[in-house]
Amino acid sequence: MNCRFMAAGIRAREECHRAPVDPLPHKVPTFLHRRRKINNPFTPNPQGTEKGAAEILDMVIALVAVVVAILLGAFLLISQNPKSGIGAKVYSKAEVSLHNKRTDCWIIIKDKVYDVTSYVEEHPGGDAILAHAGGDSTEGFYGPQHATRVFDMIDDFYIGDLEK
Repeated sequence: MNCRFMAAGIRAREECHRAPVDPLPHKVPTFLHRRRKINNPFTPNPQGTEKGAAEILDMVIALVAVVVAILLGAFLLISQNPKSGIGAKVYSKAEVSLHNKRTDCWIIIKDKVYDVTSYVEEHPGGDAILAHAGGDSTEGFYGPQHATRVFDMIDDFYIGDLEK
């Protein structure tokens, strides 16, 4: 049998069984076809498997970087949590007593020191907050005049612990 006819028959069979080259409609510009093929690491890459593997490696590296950034951010937030008491600055009563003005107001609540200077003007009780400026405000803070939301708000003003 003639080899040329055999080769032609094989080629014809291959062409019949070959999958369509491009599943996208012909109305889509060709640059979009190429971009789709290059950017999708799970489709065969016309430049070779090395480039496809490199793209997958880049995605893995980016994913690892995001995970590390999230963990680092969480660690930094936890280490600054005022309720933990770890690494908190310690102030003496004498040092706190120096901050007793409207423009520099620190208070002590249950052996924790709070800088409430930025809140003095917003305080619903007016200048009542200044009565305890530079001193212990625990009794006044837990009085009936305060709504429960102040217990959540006070953490925003925490700066350290009182020296024992």
